[in-house]
Amino acid sequence: MKRTGLGWAIALVGLLWGSSLKAQTPQVTLTPDRITVAGSRCLLPGISCTQAERNVQLRADSAIAGVSILITDLQSTDGTNVFPEQAITVSLPEAGIQPSVPATIPISFHFRGVASGEFEGSLLLNYSGGERSLPITVRAKDAWLLPLLVVLFGVGVGYGVAVYRAEGATRDEILVQMGRLRSQ
Repeated sequence: MKRTGLGWAIALVGLLWGSSLKAQTPQVTLTPDRITVAGSRCLLPGISCTQAERNVQLRADSAIAGVSILITDLQSTDGTNVFPEQAITVSLPEAGIQPSVPATIPISFHFRGVASGEFEGSLLLNYSGGERSLPITVRAKDAWLLPLLVVLFGVGVGYGVAVYRAEGATRDEILVQMGRLRSQ
């Protein structure tokens, strides 16, 4: 009979100890659990620059303090370029995170001076008692105006060459032959 009483006592202590450990580390959830952003690079400084903003809801089951976000460069999928950390800004709430009250964390992505391509990485949310990672995918594409101007320039040059070959080349041949006749 003493053995079962000792077994129950050990089980009770284990449950209480396990629940006290669980209560010490706050459970933090981020919504959405992944961010995907697309934008256009700047054609010229200050012209057609896009800025994308996303809001992340942070919720904790107990009050947490010491919240900080570590931003690192996002790597391109082929590993040749980076989306710089200076192009990402995060504003943390000034007040601490209260239990069961969602806090909004705005995240801004600036596309000035970045390379085009797809970039992946994560933001690391550090808080007293743990950390959470927020995966990020950023797609930066080139502005449409410069390729359009290059295509229009190419079409114009092609049209000019076609007109010259149709009309101007025969005129030039006649002028060359007239010059030869004069010199004789």
